[in-house]
Amino acid sequence: MANTNVAPYQRQKQDGAITLRGVVDIFEASSLHAEMQRALSDVEASNISVDLARVERLDVAALQVLIAMRNDLEAAGRTFTLCNTPPAAAKMAVELGLAETI
Repeated sequence: MANTNVAPYQRQKQDGAITLRGVVDIFEASSLHAEMQRALSDVEASNISVDLARVERLDVAALQVLIAMRNDLEAAGRTFTLCNTPPAAAKMAVELGLAETI
């Protein structure tokens, strides 16, 4: 992907990961969605995490993609985790019902 704010999906054993950085907003949502689709299609990964350590800001479009990803993974019996969540993103995640993923 040409976008540098959404790193390509990677998997080690049963753990898949996507790393986000910088500003992830409506302009990045399609790249995020593409990587999420790669993660969803990787049936060998039972756990998917999204690392937010280097995120400056997430907007509603990015959070909608993350919520959809969580719902799809949980429906498939897989787990979804947001890790290294900055305080502002954590607050927004709690407000949108993603508290259990942090």
